[in-house]
This record gives sequence, structure tokens and C-alpha cells, in this order.
Amino acid sequence: MKLQQGLSLITVLGLTAILLLLSRAIVEHILLDTRAQQNYIQKSLALNHAENTLGEVKAWLSSLSKEPMIEPKCSMGFCITHFNITSKINYEKISWWQTHAYFTKQHSYVLINLLQQNHNTEDNSLTNYYEITILAQNDQDIAQTVIKVVVMKKFNLENPDMKIAVRQTSWHQL
Repeated sequence: MKLQQGLSLITVLGLTAILLLLSRAIVEHILLDTRAQQNYIQKSLALNHAENTLGEVKAWLSSLSKEPMIEPKCSMGFCITHFNITSKINYEKISWWQTHAYFTKQHSYVLINLLQQNHNTEDNSLTNYYEITILAQNDQDIAQTVIKVVVMKKFNLENPDMKIAVRQTSWHQL
């Protein structure tokens, strides 16, 4: 009788230990899933900031009737720069972005780089290709994303007041 009670006790303790380990594994899995979901949400917020900023930049470019001047540093708002942007720009530290880019209300740093100019003598127009690079962060500056977009803007040299919309030619997330 005592032997049966001892075996029952050992069996119950063994099953309890197995259930404890199983429940611990389930809780760890749930916590890991929750962290992954939070990271996804934070990245999504950063991407939303980047897309909103891109809309603002495209609206700014569309509103221009004359070709903007190239400026070495953007401190007062969107501006056009002309320098070689490395392909590894997404690995640059925030200090680099603070030095070279314009910071927006959308928690985003913006670089607008002049890539190429084409002068069309037939209609006396100038077509510029701009590479827009945006580093966006979420509201708590935890997650960030970098997007690059190439847009085309045509300027009518005979009628500079004529506004021509910006046409996007490519988009990718780094």
C-alpha cells in the first residue's frame, strides 16, 4: 500500500514537472511572438512616416515651377543636394543623417540628390532626375527604415510658371 502511494506520488510529481516545463515553453513562445509583433508594428510606423514624408517631398517638387538651386546643406527645409550617396546609406549612423539631411516633423531625415539633367531643345524643357532618400523612425526612435525613390521632374524653360507634376520612376526599401 505504501509502495503504491510512493509510486503515485512520483508519477504525479513527474507529470507536474512535465506540465510545468510545457507551460513555461508556451509562455516563452507567447512572449517571443509578442516581441516580434511589437517590432513589426514599430517598423510599420517608421515606414508610414517615410511614406508620409515622401508625399510631402513629391508635393514640394511638384509645386516648383523653376529649377531649384543646389545647396550644400539643408537646414531650413527641403533642398536639392548633389553628392555621391553611398549604396550603404542605410548603415550610416544618425549623426551622419543629422549632418547631411533635413529633419522633418514626421521623424524623418530627407536627402534629395540631383542624379541627372536632360535638356530637350525641341520643347525647351529641362528634365531632372532626383533620388529621394528618407530615413524614418517611429515615434519613440526605436525602429527605423530607409527608402529610396527616383523621381522625374520636368521644367518648362519657356514658361517657368507652368507647373508639371513629378513622376515616380522607382521605389525600394533598403
